[in-house]
Amino acid sequence: MRWASWVSVVLGIWLIVAPFVVGYRRISAAAATEDAVMGILILAVSLWAALAAAPPAAASWIVFLFGLWVVVAPFAIGDRSMATSARMNDVIVGALTLIMSVVRATAGAPRPAARGGTIS
Repeated sequence: MRWASWVSVVLGIWLIVAPFVVGYRRISAAAATEDAVMGILILAVSLWAALAAAPPAAASWIVFLFGLWVVVAPFAIGDRSMATSARMNDVIVGALTLIMSVVRATAGAPRPAARGGTIS
C-alpha cells in the first residue's frame, strides 16, 4: 500500500504551503509554524516509507502520531487568533493523515485464517 504513503507525502506538502495558499499565515503565526513543522515531518517520514524497499512498520505509526498532533494542535495551542480556516485545515488534514497511516500500517498485517476447513 505504497499509495497511502504517497498520499501522506502530498498531505505533508499541503501542510507546508497551506498557510500561504489559504491565507492564515498573517492571522496566526503559531498555526503557520505548527503546520510547516508538522508538514516537513510528515513529508520526510512518509517519503522515506514510500521509497524504502521495506520500510519499518514504525514509520506508519510515527506518521500516525504526527497526524494525531495535527488534529489536536489547534485546540492544544489555544491561539485565540487562529483562523477558522487554519483550524479546519488542521483537523481535515490530520484526520486524512491518520487514516493513511493506519491503512499503510495494516496493509501488511497477516489476516486470520478461515475456520471450518477449506474454502471452495
